[in-house]
Amino acid sequence: MRSLAALMALALAWPAASFAADNWSDVAPGVRLLRRTTDRPWRIFALRIDLCARGVSVRATAEGERWRTVPSFADRVGAVAAVNADFFSYDTQRPTGLAVHAGDV
Repeated sequence: MRSLAALMALALAWPAASFAADNWSDVAPGVRLLRRTTDRPWRIFALRIDLCARGVSVRATAEGERWRTVPSFADRVGAVAAVNADFFSYDTQRPTGLAVHAGDV
């Protein structure tokens, strides 16, 4: 009976070891950053953005800003956070799919 209880405790504790540890930090008013650590070789980052917060806006890269790195783009436009969130073609330097910037498609 004791070994069954130990086995049950081990079985219940095993999945807990693989759960991720979340670390949230406030980047700016309305912008929070998640850093998730796991027991796997992954680095997971996510942003939670309150689009109703004062001063918060979202912007896509313009036509003349292609091939910039994410940090370079963020520095250029004064962003507190930037994400590479689209696929693109190396041949044409164009996004794959629909891209909209300042009302231009």
